[in-house]
Amino acid sequence: MTSIEEIDAIKSTKLKLSIECRGLANKDRIFPLPGNMQLGSRSDPCCIAHIRTSNGKWFEVGRTEVVRNNLNPRFQKTIDVDFIFEINQEIRFVLYDIDDDLSTKWNVELKPFNMHDHDLLGFVQTTLGDIVGSRNCQMASALMGKKGKKEKAYGTITILAEEISYGVSGVLSLQAEASGLLTKDWFGKGDHYLVFKRRRADNKLETVHRTEVVRATADPRWQAMEVPLGQFNLGDLDSEIVVEVWDWNLTLFGGNIDTYLGEVPSFCPFPALRVSSGSLS
Repeated sequence: MTSIEEIDAIKSTKLKLSIECRGLANKDRIFPLPGNMQLGSRSDPCCIAHIRTSNGKWFEVGRTEVVRNNLNPRFQKTIDVDFIFEINQEIRFVLYDIDDDLSTKWNVELKPFNMHDHDLLGFVQTTLGDIVGSRNCQMASALMGKKGKKEKAYGTITILAEEISYGVSGVLSLQAEASGLLTKDWFGKGDHYLVFKRRRADNKLETVHRTEVVRATADPRWQAMEVPLGQFNLGDLDSEIVVEVWDWNLTLFGGNIDTYLGEVPSFCPFPALRVSSGSLS
């Protein structure tokens, strides 16, 4: 039996896994039309991660959202796992093309589902140690099919691992408002919302929070927000946060601003800042 001292001696950390794929197989039907046009849809991928336990069984540790009609998805929903040093942790990422009717009925983003109800797009099996040991903690691999062979036809998967620091705690409280925002509507003053993104270790942006849409005004005031600080910056107070202003109708942002959470321990009151069309505070 493992003693309390031995358990305490096991070092571990929490990892956030970001996943994107390219060149996935299209399991939906496409009909060619004159003039290089097409009628139909593309695969709706979802990625599910499983870790093998000490008894050899696999259990699900997380899944992404379903990205509609996209063979090159960059999933916004990440997967958090415990990385235990000096233990070989096998992990498997499986891509499925989610059927629209079944995804609506069973809500596959929240609940388990029968794998046979959806088409397999490919999978890859590796270890958390291999991902962390890759250059910049980012591993790219060809996907395998049912027979376990890596082929270009299945596409590729890229997995980025970032450590979540627990040295910083607290809640980020924000109250945002804007004035004089540009509208892309033919009539009316626009329906605006904010998107907060953090810059990942690979320099790509990842959405961490989205406000509600404030309708029919060029001077919106959004509801107060309270978000765990670690969700914004993984515990790194010097990480960059990008705030985008979007017009809901056409999903065109009226401008973006870059700011830092650097010297604020728990809360970050944003100063009044200018966007390309109006001001945000």
